[in-house]
Amino acid sequence: MLETLVTYSCPVVIGGDFNIHVENPSDVHVVYLMELLSCMDLQQHVMLPTHQAGGMLDLVITFSDYDFDQLTVDPPGVVSDHSLIMCCLPVRRVAASQFTRKVRSWRAVNTTAFFHAIADSPLGHEPSSDTTVDELFETYDCTLTNLADQFASECTVTLRLRPLCPWFDAECCAVR
Repeated sequence: MLETLVTYSCPVVIGGDFNIHVENPSDVHVVYLMELLSCMDLQQHVMLPTHQAGGMLDLVITFSDYDFDQLTVDPPGVVSDHSLIMCCLPVRRVAASQFTRKVRSWRAVNTTAFFHAIADSPLGHEPSSDTTVDELFETYDCTLTNLADQFASECTVTLRLRPLCPWFDAECCAVR
């Protein structure tokens, strides 16, 4: 899952009770977790005990270049045996982008009439034997374009794209 998040190159915040005592560098699970975070360029930010019995079990992890303010670790034992961890995360709001495109209303086309129009056009007749491939393609393109204009005229619409999430920017979209 982390490999997928890294490929999106977008801000990631991972937080919660990991049940790994990260304050104990000799624990094999801590070594594996820290190696994983390091190779993904992730950083663990909590540096105080987060459990009533001691130890840092609750973590906040971000990419190493993601800065945030005011990480606070309330004492454990107030509401649960774990600490309440709070931090202020910067949020960049991405404005919805607009673009225009040309569309045709094909659903409104009378398919029977369209079929007959194609049959009555040069496409519905055998071409002469001396017609070149380029001429055949030109006939095909012009005939279908003219019939499309006749049966489903082209109109321009403006669409607003909203990202799936605030962090799902153009770069994430391109990677997807």
